[in-house]
Amino acid sequence: MGLGGIGTNGSVIWRFEHHTVRPNKKELKHDGGAGYKDNKVTVDHDVAKGKDSIAPGQIGTGGTGLVPGNFKVTLLYADPTAAANAKTAIQVLGNALVAFVPSTTANKVAPDYEPLEIQIEW
Repeated sequence: MGLGGIGTNGSVIWRFEHHTVRPNKKELKHDGGAGYKDNKVTVDHDVAKGKDSIAPGQIGTGGTGLVPGNFKVTLLYADPTAAANAKTAIQVLGNALVAFVPSTTANKVAPDYEPLEIQIEW
């Protein structure tokens, strides 16, 4: 279980965390090697990767408002009108949904600049 996000604070920022059961966070460690390793952030030249060893059946079981077996993706817009307009502009491309999410600094609080524009929970 965990969550991650991508947003802005004058530049692009990203944050990911792993949980045992929310709000209990797992400690993540840095690894300088290649590949995906449990609860480690691997920096391999120009790519940062991570792995939460959660079983697929456990995805979506550790938090409020989640659905077992599913990721929850939240897109933040500047206001409800912008969110409603974006809903009508979502595109289907093959087997993917595509939405455009503007960068915004609305309601951000340092040091983590939450909430981030794109949040993924599992």
